[in-house]
Amino acid sequence: MKALKLTSLFYVFMICTSFGKEKKAIQFMPGTYGICNCSYETPSAPLINLTFFENNVFHYTDRSDAAHPFEIEGKWEIKDNRIILSDYLYDAPFHSVWKIDTESCIRSRSKMNFRRLCLVQPC
Repeated sequence: MKALKLTSLFYVFMICTSFGKEKKAIQFMPGTYGICNCSYETPSAPLINLTFFENNVFHYTDRSDAAHPFEIEGKWEIKDNRIILSDYLYDAPFHSVWKIDTESCIRSRSKMNFRRLCLVQPC
């Protein structure tokens, strides 16, 4: 009797989960992602700027910590809606895995530091 209930429960569970939403891949557009400073009156460069080139090369600039700004270049690839940054020469931890959030935004988490960058349009 218990075996029949467990088997029935298993089949009901399998049927319910098979009708779940199908994940669709979000289209990623190479370009410059960052925080747009269009509304600011200062001509300074964006604090965080991540540029993806179509030949799978990236350029990452982070000036959010004035004491330790850095620039990194390397290669990028997409795996399962995630952008993986690789082949760079930098030893300190930084945001090297980005999730494609929407068609024009990406997000990342490194320890307890969260970032969300969007495709920057010219001001």
